[in-house]
Amino acid sequence: MTTKDWLNRGWALDREITALESAKRRAYDRCVSGVASVSGAPGGGGASDGGLSRYADFAAQVDAQIDKLIGIKQEIAAVIAQVPDTTLRTLLTKRYLNFEKWEKIAVDLNYSWRQVMRLHGQALHTAEPIIARMA
Repeated sequence: MTTKDWLNRGWALDREITALESAKRRAYDRCVSGVASVSGAPGGGGASDGGLSRYADFAAQVDAQIDKLIGIKQEIAAVIAQVPDTTLRTLLTKRYLNFEKWEKIAVDLNYSWRQVMRLHGQALHTAEPIIARMA
């Protein structure tokens, strides 16, 4: 796996975390949805104990998966934190943790797109031995 591939794991992880959170939210909505009692008389809709129990099990599984994915993102952040140059660290953070486009990074750093690409190559070269030490 190249340095770029190793850092790019964050993109897929972020999408997966978002999808898992959405699935958890939909499961909760299904669990608690029901027809509300209009008259105030007992016996309205609402969540059953079995439904809540199943939701709690599902939510725990989703949370465990999210924790695992966040752990991988923390690995990426730890590597970026060890890059000694502030500009390179900022570039890597914006790209691989904040998932910003190259054009936005160039504007934010006040560099041309071409210069950002050159710095990116330098940043990858700097991060490579750090990643190798972690493996």
